[in-house]
Amino acid sequence: MKIVGITGGSGSGKSTIAVMLCKKYPEKFALLQVDDYFKPVEEIPLREGLKNFECPESIRFDDLYRDILLLKSGSSITIKTKSELYNPHFDREKKNKIEYTILPKQILIVEGFLALSDQKLFELYDHTFYFDMPIEQSLARRSSNKFTPDATYISRVLLPMHEKYIVPMKTRATTVISCEGKTIEEVYTQVENVITTL
Repeated sequence: MKIVGITGGSGSGKSTIAVMLCKKYPEKFALLQVDDYFKPVEEIPLREGLKNFECPESIRFDDLYRDILLLKSGSSITIKTKSELYNPHFDREKKNKIEYTILPKQILIVEGFLALSDQKLFELYDHTFYFDMPIEQSLARRSSNKFTPDATYISRVLLPMHEKYIVPMKTRATTVISCEGKTIEEVYTQVENVITTL
């Protein structure tokens, strides 16, 4: 099994591209999304009095790491997910996650804004992508079915955490894709051309 990490700012197209790949190649690709590994809300750390969902301490990286190793060893895993791929009827207001069993495939995509920030996880990847887009533009494209931050959260939490944890990953990624001014289809083609050679 090859393991591929995809990261970038919120709304840069990470999950859309990952889901497109899995739908086109269902026999070859499996997907794990960092968003399914948030800690319970009461365990999320605070920043300036606000819950900080943008920092590595908000993610159950040990559980994610364990699940990746299980898939790599040939075992299936069962997760509670809100993934568009596995749970297309997820509603942010209802928070109706479902249990879904993921089978090992030839390529595992690990997608999320913090997908490359954990060193132990980073060392598992065979290839990594960074989707490069100005955060102001990517926020404007954020999915309506995801948490929509207000201006205070963006300025006090999201932007500083983006600069601290996401932007530095650009220098560590195997492939950096500039998404500014490109359609999702154009970005998808670039990723597909690389990832299918693995």
